[in-house]
Amino acid sequence: MSNTTIVRAQTNGFWKSGGYGNESLHTPWAIIMLSPSLFVQPPVADIGVDIIWRCGIEMEFDASKSMHIDASQNIVKYEWDWEGDGIWDTETTTPNATHTYPCASSPQLRAVSDNEGLTITMKLRVTDENGTSSIATRKISLKESNEPLAPYAKITHPGTVTAGIPFNIDGTKSFDLDTNDKIAFYEWDLDNDGKWFDDIDYRSENGILSYSFQNIGVYNIGLRVIDDGASNNYIPLTSTVETIAVNVEGNLTPAANAGGPYTATAGQSFKLDGSKSSEPNYDPLIYAWDLDNDGQFDDSSVVYPEYTWASGGSFRIGLKVSDTLASDTTYITITVNNAPPKSKDDSSGGCFISSTIQANALSCIWNNFKGRVEKFGSRFASFNIKN
Repeated sequence: MSNTTIVRAQTNGFWKSGGYGNESLHTPWAIIMLSPSLFVQPPVADIGVDIIWRCGIEMEFDASKSMHIDASQNIVKYEWDWEGDGIWDTETTTPNATHTYPCASSPQLRAVSDNEGLTITMKLRVTDENGTSSIATRKISLKESNEPLAPYAKITHPGTVTAGIPFNIDGTKSFDLDTNDKIAFYEWDLDNDGKWFDDIDYRSENGILSYSFQNIGVYNIGLRVIDDGASNNYIPLTSTVETIAVNVEGNLTPAANAGGPYTATAGQSFKLDGSKSSEPNYDPLIYAWDLDNDGQFDDSSVVYPEYTWASGGSFRIGLKVSDTLASDTTYITITVNNAPPKSKDDSSGGCFISSTIQANALSCIWNNFKGRVEKFGSRFASFNIKN
């Protein structure tokens, strides 16, 4: 229809007759008919893979892998049907929710289960800004007995990382529902070859792995965990594979900013501020300061260093920041003033006033002073005090 409509539209705003319209139809109506809203793509719901779970224990649900084909659209509503009975029990604006399934004695769950050890098919519905929605389902097999269960692998997504710079892959949120078990090993598949665990790239007892990708692109990471088998006659059980996709981008040069302008006082500690330095990739920055102007950035490695200048003057300060691949250096000048002269009033009864202070008549008064002024000068004040 759209093709025919475009062909029959005329420049004078009218339409060719011929069974598809009439001469009173104007171009603006055709534009409405061809509005992009006719071809809007729905969001894609994703609630994860099927899982075996123990009843009576709170379960965390993560729908953050739900997405929209149209980058200009956002998912604004998540609805959760815990029993899969067509009733949307919970509504959230974020992709995370929790729910606890009661054990098999619940008639409500029995009514919606498939009778295979009480398996529930829960549902997630996501809705975008246009009101378009889609639904995903997930089977949850609930176990009521104390039979051993395999552990669960879970990766905390590191966000976008930088090629050539190490980042932490965190699997410490992996867990085991068997109270006597603990996770003994973490196994990582990092070669991005499309085959999960045809080989094991890293195996350790530590759930955090420092790793770096050398080239830009999107890389798939897989984790599986193995428990110690304490609840299974010490026969270890292995989780299913948890996967994430990590975007690796090229490195950008950081920008050093030493703060200022600064004015300090000689003999007094002064704090500098390098916190406005920036790293476009959001990688950790390494700070190096040259505070004594010797050309060596070895005086401090913190964001807010403190330094004391012994005398007044103008002094150059240097700051270098780096992200291990690239660096930037900046210099500023700090003005250091001499300490101002001080009046002195001590317990001995002495009084000192700088000779730079001029006055026709000055007096020096103390609280509870019981001595006498033996000598008084009229232009530059001087006192001889006797108790």
